[in-house]
Amino acid sequence: MAEKKLKKLPLGISDFRKIIEGNYIYVDKTKLVYQLITSGEYYFLSRPRRFGKSLLVSTLAELFAGNKELFKNMWIGQSDYDWQKYPIIRFDFSTISTFSAEELRHDIIDTLEEIASSYHVDISKQRTITSKFKMLIKLLGSDKKLVILVDEYDRPILDHIDNPHEAEMQREILKSLYIAIKGSDSYIRFVLLTGVSKFAKTSIFSGINNLRDISMSDEFTTLLGYTEKEFLDVFSGHLLDLIPGVALTMDEAVGRVRDQYDGYRFCRSIMHVFNPYSVLTCLTEKVLGSYWFASGTPAFLIKLLQKNDYDLQSVTRPVLNAEDLGSFELDNIPLSSLLFQTGYLTIKQFDPKTNNYTLGIPNIEVDSGFTRQLVNMFTLLPPDKSIVYARVIAHAFMHRDMHELEQKLQEFFNKMPYTVHIKSESQLQFVLYAIFALIGVTVDPEVTTSLGRADLVVSFPKLVYVIELKFNKTAQQALNQIQDKKYYEKFLNSSKHITLVGINFDEPTKTVSLESSAL
Repeated sequence: MAEKKLKKLPLGISDFRKIIEGNYIYVDKTKLVYQLITSGEYYFLSRPRRFGKSLLVSTLAELFAGNKELFKNMWIGQSDYDWQKYPIIRFDFSTISTFSAEELRHDIIDTLEEIASSYHVDISKQRTITSKFKMLIKLLGSDKKLVILVDEYDRPILDHIDNPHEAEMQREILKSLYIAIKGSDSYIRFVLLTGVSKFAKTSIFSGINNLRDISMSDEFTTLLGYTEKEFLDVFSGHLLDLIPGVALTMDEAVGRVRDQYDGYRFCRSIMHVFNPYSVLTCLTEKVLGSYWFASGTPAFLIKLLQKNDYDLQSVTRPVLNAEDLGSFELDNIPLSSLLFQTGYLTIKQFDPKTNNYTLGIPNIEVDSGFTRQLVNMFTLLPPDKSIVYARVIAHAFMHRDMHELEQKLQEFFNKMPYTVHIKSESQLQFVLYAIFALIGVTVDPEVTTSLGRADLVVSFPKLVYVIELKFNKTAQQALNQIQDKKYYEKFLNSSKHITLVGINFDEPTKTVSLESSAL
């Protein structure tokens, strides 16, 4: 009996028609899509980059175009959906120039004119973005209500987030576009806007009061990304030779992919999903790599981290309330919220009593990629050199050789370019956290005790190091603080060897000093 040929992996393809007609795998999300389009009309959805937003928009475009044949083998193809055909206004801001506010304005106008021309209507007499969009909505929606789909609505702002003046000008242009939707209910069947971030409605969507944000909705939390059931049902055949030359059982293969790419949680319930881009790339390349992270760290995140003196806890494991996870303004961008929305942090726990969310890094891919990025960001050392120093530092830790640890840390800082300056204790904490994390052991920042918080705790199977940092002071002061505030107490009942380490960094000389005490 001939072996059944596997469908192709749709890596890099976000066009629904191309996926279906090209015999690529499509993870059927149409039951959720049906719930979406039959239970409401105005929606907003935020998800990290490369998480399937564009494919969702493309799917909705084909659905509202009445192309039933494309959906014949899917859940919605067997449902009672009526398959009416609607006029569609579709914006993809990844294809629109955001170099300047003026170019953005011209490209939006050109897009509106092209859509009008495709439907054989004329909006050329209207002079502004708002008037052109309003007229287009009226002309297309008079006979049959229309559909508005906007992908990457926030790209013009995020491209200039480090330049508030330019970002503000581009935001005003976006407002002039979206304000046209206000008062147009009688012409509109459905609206969806997608993006990475959630700027306050009043700042961009002024007047669209009925826009439902489903970004943290339990009902639609798995609309994008793959659940483990979907992953097993659809990709099992591709898992059989996940790593050529390495014999893995199905459970082992699933476990490795889960650890590497699963863990994204966008709601109060415990439902989580795999990163779709990473899964598809891994199964295509047959290597467990850091694909999503390597595909491009947003420049605005790097600039924010370098520009502001953030503490490490706010970056790696913050606790936020529901309002903190919500939208923000251009002049007030909480880093923890932005890291959550961009996919570098995800929900780990929710406390219904306090309505607080504990965030954390979702999986191995993000953990390793983010650690390397932090090292590069604050030291400008190439990755190969950073890994070399991480290995020798690991050797010192494992052999409890504090003299060697001090020596290797000094060598590490000596190798940093003279243009790099550690300017605060929090920046020192970032650098040491990242270089210690490269070792591949557990590194916890800001570990809470009854009398305070230890800066770093480095854990090995049989060893634990409680570390306090000082900047332009003395290592002895750091060690004294650990001892005085008994940061080590919570580890006394463990069977691990406990070592207390005080580290000071002298900024003018770039000198590291270390004092330690074994318990």
